[in-house]
Amino acid sequence: MKSIKQIVFVALLVGCFVSCKKSDSGTTPPPPPPPTQVSKDEMTLTKTPWLVDNEGIDTNKDGVIDIQDARMSSPCNTDDTWEFTLAGVILFDEGSIKCHAGDPEIVRSAWHFVDNDSSIYIDFFNSSFKIFKLTDKQFQIYTEVPRNGSTIWNFSQFKR
Repeated sequence: MKSIKQIVFVALLVGCFVSCKKSDSGTTPPPPPPPTQVSKDEMTLTKTPWLVDNEGIDTNKDGVIDIQDARMSSPCNTDDTWEFTLAGVILFDEGSIKCHAGDPEIVRSAWHFVDNDSSIYIDFFNSSFKIFKLTDKQFQIYTEVPRNGSTIWNFSQFKR
């Protein structure tokens, strides 16, 4: 019986020495990495979701839609939102009215600024869009489309 008590005592004693760790006096843990700088454009873009306002063709490239996309006359498109997050995620939300019953409510993709924040790349479209305007209330993007030897803009407008 005495030898079992001795074995238990020795095991506990060894356990205490093994589990205790000598602290490194004089050294401090490394500081956390500095927060990533968030640009003004990122803050504006990610503040709240954007409601799809209008889409179409801007033939003279002045930021005004000259030919509205026919899909914009349907309520199922005018309640859609795009939500950008600081983590580089974009959520496309169908809104309460779906165009096709089988469509998912939310589609998730990735995004990031390119060309010194003058364009935005969206993985879902595998394309970059030039930013025409980005304010707290308006977000406008476009792509250039060749047409009859010149270019027109495929233009999208969002609002808050």
